Amino acid sequence: MQFAETNRNFGACPSDEAIMIHMLKGTIAAISKNLVILDINGVGYGAYLPLRSAQKLKTGEDIQLFTHTCVREDDISIYGFENTVDKELFLMMISISGIGPKAALSILNNYDALALAKIILKQDINSMTKVPGVGKKTAQRLILELGEKVGLILPKDHAAEKNDFIDEAREILTSLGLSDKETDDIINKAKPSDAGHFDEFIEKCLVLMGK
Repeated sequence: MQFAETNRNFGACPSDEAIMIHMLKGTIAAISKNLVILDINGVGYGAYLPLRSAQKLKTGEDIQLFTHTCVREDDISIYGFENTVDKELFLMMISISGIGPKAALSILNNYDALALAKIILKQDINSMTKVPGVGKKTAQRLILELGEKVGLILPKDHAAEKNDFIDEAREILTSLGLSDKETDDIINKAKPSDAGHFDEFIEKCLVLMGK
């Protein structure tokens, strides 16, 4: 088990002073829905995981979790994640006013980091509001505040997301009467690798189409 130095900044989980646990490695002693109890040298540590992650685990397995400790006046909770990308997205979400750890975890129950990043980059409010407890205003706030940040934590080879940009743009442009060659020329000039949002990318394509 790895401990870090005392940390006073807990974002949405304020505390005057507490020890942050950044990683736990041990044997699964018990699982109750999304609460996983790890046996670490005879001590049981409880961590709340995204439900999609907890459902893959089995009692007796050895696992490693990347964790965040949330300390409040009446509660100390540990949130665990399979990878650092999920954890970073969780931390980004709880840094937003009005988004607590339970709401952030609920979002990660439904979408892994790459799927969520794709939703944010496409400004897909409908998919975001499918998460229980996330209304339209909350979804808009998440997309607005995370839009420029999610790219920083994505793997460098997130080409699949850009390919989705290209496929959707190609469908739109060909439906407007362009040939395959004309469509490919415009998409190449629009540089999908530089686009942050699909709306930004397709707008650039339409501008080039009008020239």
